[in-house]
Amino acid sequence: MKKMTAFAALFLVFLFRSHPARPQQLDSSASANTITLASAQPASGEVTYLVRFNGVLKDRTGKAATGVVGLTCSLYELPEGGSPLWVESETVKLDEQGRYTGLLGATLPDGLPLDLFTTGKALWLGVQPQLPADGEEPRVPIELVAPAREQTVSSGRTYYVDNCVVAGSDRNNGTSASTPWLTVAHVNAQRFNPGDSILFQRTCTWREQLTPPSSGTSGNPITFGSYGTGALPIISGSALLTSWTNKSGNVWQVSLPTKPNQIFFNGTRGTEVGSEASVTSVNEWCWASDVLYVHSSSNPAKAFTSPGIEASQLSYNIQLGSQDYLTIQNLHTTESNQFGIFQYGPASGTLTQTITGNTIDRAYYDGVVLGTAGSLYTSVEIGNNAVSECGGDGIHLNAGIQSATVEHNTVFSNNLLYTSSGTDTNLKFLAGIHFNGNGTNITNLVVQYNLVYSNGPSVYKTIDAGNGIWLDTIHDPNTVVRYNLLYGNTASGIMMENANRNQALYNISYSNGEAGIWVQNSDGTATSNQAVGLYNNTVFGNSVAGILLQGDYAVASTCTRNLVKNNISSGNTGPNLVARYGCENAAIYGSGNVYTYNDFGPQAANFIEWAGGVYESTYATWETATGNCGTTGCSHSVEADPQFVNASSSQFWLASGSPAIDAGLNLGSPYNIALMPGGTWPNSIVTGDQNAYGSGWEIGAFVYLPPVVISPP
Repeated sequence: MKKMTAFAALFLVFLFRSHPARPQQLDSSASANTITLASAQPASGEVTYLVRFNGVLKDRTGKAATGVVGLTCSLYELPEGGSPLWVESETVKLDEQGRYTGLLGATLPDGLPLDLFTTGKALWLGVQPQLPADGEEPRVPIELVAPAREQTVSSGRTYYVDNCVVAGSDRNNGTSASTPWLTVAHVNAQRFNPGDSILFQRTCTWREQLTPPSSGTSGNPITFGSYGTGALPIISGSALLTSWTNKSGNVWQVSLPTKPNQIFFNGTRGTEVGSEASVTSVNEWCWASDVLYVHSSSNPAKAFTSPGIEASQLSYNIQLGSQDYLTIQNLHTTESNQFGIFQYGPASGTLTQTITGNTIDRAYYDGVVLGTAGSLYTSVEIGNNAVSECGGDGIHLNAGIQSATVEHNTVFSNNLLYTSSGTDTNLKFLAGIHFNGNGTNITNLVVQYNLVYSNGPSVYKTIDAGNGIWLDTIHDPNTVVRYNLLYGNTASGIMMENANRNQALYNISYSNGEAGIWVQNSDGTATSNQAVGLYNNTVFGNSVAGILLQGDYAVASTCTRNLVKNNISSGNTGPNLVARYGCENAAIYGSGNVYTYNDFGPQAANFIEWAGGVYESTYATWETATGNCGTTGCSHSVEADPQFVNASSSQFWLASGSPAIDAGLNLGSPYNIALMPGGTWPNSIVTGDQNAYGSGWEIGAFVYLPPVVISPP
């Protein structure tokens, strides 16, 4: 059996009174005390107790002290008077800000006496700087904030946290649903082993930030999840405000030291205005000089009760720090002052993270954000989450992601706080699901089976916000976007910007504010907009274009070797195909782009834009236009209505008699696995092999299944 060491970490802040007769004399007083816990595992059989405490020393002018100072530390069972149960001298070294850390019991092989912590009585810590005329400062209770110890236990143990059903205590062992812990702060102060699970009681709400303190290992992640029945446990970044006073008229105020980025009135995001005088309408608010002002016709504590007025205060709901091999599942994060689930990752080492089954909403910026330049994620799984109502991206993966699967998520109504002005880039360039690479810094990305809809600001503003799925500067042949359903986004369903060798196949993208699929070169380099594959997608009813490819009109070779095959793009308000600024193989600007075996709907006026501002109204004139295949019929297009079963009901599989049946090009493996009719997103999707049905491949995203005819006996 391994020896376990339990630490009680007591954070004391020392402030200093002046003594005129002692210039530069150190002085101290104790306040703002908090106790948290940590632990270690020495190598023999019994439990060792240590008390860790932190403080700050300043001189009478407020200047941070430096050097070495002695302290006399005593443990008592009374807040005043009585004899100490334990006395120990500490010599501490002050840093440049006067801060120090002490550790009672560290010099003894067995630590502090066991009986100090097993009597069940309160313990109080008194600290006295070893300076002339200084007495012991007011004692600090140890037991009132946290238990006297925590345990580091064997791999695979489950811990429970409950503040509403059983209503636990941080003095409990936390190892059963009948003896749960109480607070997220207590969880943050533990040290867990690989394979451990920390479960939060469903239906409870914690207004605290979860900061996992430990890493798992390969095959043994540390899991943060839920237990019980009912709604997912809520990790909220907001404070519920109740102590209101009337400023004047319908303006009410409350003290709020931390500036909120957002205020919610019974769950509805309020509107920030510039001054108290401008708070004149329902759900308006402003913050100035540590005071929040809101509009309410009566006391907000009574006018708003479901749940009330909430102010975002915590930067993150879950901050993963530098921890590795974590699983975050079946939690509800909401109303953070910045990000929901967040990790930029350390500059060295590798990371593996799993985020699954969560509800993630109302983050001021992004719901989920992982990765930054210099970090390295060897495995990321983000699946089965519902992400909505975030001001920025729903899901955002940055540079450093070397392998990720993003699947079966429902991502909707994000990008709500987009701004084109100011310097806050977290509210610019937004999508439901956004991947922001730097050429080769995101690889092996699979984005599949996601339902992505209605992302974008309430009023359409730009192509830079409201994209459903956005691949930005990813140069990787193993990045694929497939089997996704995208609609109602204010910009494009799929945006592939500065892409190189990425692929989009078997997606359905309809009724978006820009294009169904937009591929563009915006960085003016010849390595972007190169060898992108668009295969067997179904695109319908989009506002600006169906499928759009464009290079950089001022730079040579910015749209080359892109392949557009077996797609349906029909019924769009703008052209069903746009190829321009080199993507039409014009002169020096682009070459090798191929558009074959597609159905761009029945020919009509301006149904194809071929070169910027040049429109074609027949298949024959398009096929023989400069840069295209050259002869009538050479594109092998289906020149007709694709005949969906019911486009108005989003049933985009092919009806009997569709000209797109068996009309596609066999692209070989692995492109043969298509969607089957009748599936629902994101979790009831069925795929099938194109080679197993009919005499050829279908054009579009779905295999055609002929109706079953039952003959009478």
